[in-house]
Amino acid sequence: MSSALYLLVCFCFIYVVSKQFIVQTNNGKLRGFAAETVLGRAIQFLGVPYANPPVGPLRWKQPEPPDNWDGVRSAEYFGPSCPQKFTTQLTHIYPKEFVRARIQNQKINEDCLFLNIYVPTMVVPNRYDPLPVFVFKHGGNYEWGSGTEYNGTFLALQGNIIVISFNYRLNIFGFLSNGEPELGGNYGMFDTVRVLEWVQTNIRAFGGDPSRVTLGGESAGGLTVDIFLTLSPIMRNRRLFRRGIASAGPHLLRGHKILKEITVKNTMGIVSLLNCSHPSRQQMVSCLRQKTTRELMSEFYQYKGDSIFSANVLLPYGDGIILDEEITGYPGWDVDGIDYMLGTCRRDSSTWFGVAGNESEPNVEIAKGFTKGLVECLYPGAPDFMTDVAVFEYTSPDMKSSHDAWLELWQDLFFLAPAWEHALLWPDNSSVYFYEFVHKPSFSIYPHYVNGASHMEELHFFFGDVLDSSLFPTKPTEEEVELSKQVMTAIGNFVRSGNPNAQSCSVWSGKPHWPRIDDVRRQYLEWAVEMTSANVKRDLKPRKMEFWNALFPKSL
Repeated sequence: MSSALYLLVCFCFIYVVSKQFIVQTNNGKLRGFAAETVLGRAIQFLGVPYANPPVGPLRWKQPEPPDNWDGVRSAEYFGPSCPQKFTTQLTHIYPKEFVRARIQNQKINEDCLFLNIYVPTMVVPNRYDPLPVFVFKHGGNYEWGSGTEYNGTFLALQGNIIVISFNYRLNIFGFLSNGEPELGGNYGMFDTVRVLEWVQTNIRAFGGDPSRVTLGGESAGGLTVDIFLTLSPIMRNRRLFRRGIASAGPHLLRGHKILKEITVKNTMGIVSLLNCSHPSRQQMVSCLRQKTTRELMSEFYQYKGDSIFSANVLLPYGDGIILDEEITGYPGWDVDGIDYMLGTCRRDSSTWFGVAGNESEPNVEIAKGFTKGLVECLYPGAPDFMTDVAVFEYTSPDMKSSHDAWLELWQDLFFLAPAWEHALLWPDNSSVYFYEFVHKPSFSIYPHYVNGASHMEELHFFFGDVLDSSLFPTKPTEEEVELSKQVMTAIGNFVRSGNPNAQSCSVWSGKPHWPRIDDVRRQYLEWAVEMTSANVKRDLKPRKMEFWNALFPKSL
């Protein structure tokens, strides 16, 4: 045997058996399968356990590493999603074609801690040139969603990176807490830590580079990225990932002081509905563990209300492990050298488009009440008159329609202002790139008055869904397919190097250079179907950002 052939055999981490791909992980062998696409072939490993099932005595415990298995475990199918109701996805977020393909046939089970791995085109990973890794955490208000909704195949191929999606515990199973060690909460956050630990231990077997891991997320997932990058004690001395990408992420941190109060108060209300109130905390938890999944879900939604407009009642909070108990500044620790890409859709707030009526003119009193709730959440202690000031800033009596005014108010208050502020607070010796995704998809389910991309619609471009027309009511345009390829290329470049621009200093050939943001130039990129130098913008909505990030906090 020649030395070259010997080296090839030694370095085969993924080997082929009749078009099946076998990988040796720390827990046992996995069998993956090839997926042929318009961009080429990728290898998928689906339904891979990253923790032991969080059931029985492990319900409401931090996740444990998975037990080993004998033989070869098939990784051909997704694992069950974590317990949830699919009402939001089925009726408010996705086109029905997408729902049929990705959501409505999902099984749910408390045994749900699985991840999915997408490896681009590679049969024999190269030990000397391993691929960077993108770990994506889904959003959903910490209440719903799954890794199954996001197929990483196109992103892996276009970006030439390994993509990982995963499930984590949600709602009553992931965030129930009385603020005490017996029911400490933040379990869905600890699940994310466990995923990152699994990646560090196993990703080499898939041809991945554990020193180049990027954690990404959208909405609740993006908030997790922001917390883990800047304010998480458990991450301070553990380099489990190197870079972050957050879409519509850093919103709830402004309400940090009341997150524990909200979660504990609502936990005790849910415990009461379940008839588990008890002076002994141990007996209370024991009672809860005896309840069935159905009983827990039923009482959770009875307490919360089964509506997209019902407030989230169980949240991550400052436990001194996942999130600092006190926030004295942002970032909360040294983030020198940590690269960050963050941004929003133009109308993330359209998630709430029906809060005061869909096609008819909004009910002003309902809209004001909703605004007041957002203000109380993000600016605890703000006087009531500040809500009136905000409404005055964004609306006027002579408006022909106030739909977009309310959506802009909620967009700036909840999504844009926190993200913009965080981008400008990042240290100069790290690379930070800010974007606004403005293109409203041709297949959008949102009403005509929603002016721009809505919450989660950017993910159809981030993950290349638009390359599969069967997922939508109308075929995405050629321009939308091209935009998706451009976005995926930029993500791949950032995951690889911390810079979304190619080596030629353009995001893609002939298109504009995406500059870093800083507190002087304040430049950002506007994602649209036609990309020119005009898409590099400066000073996003300066009056509105000054209103929320400087003037409004003075009222506290």
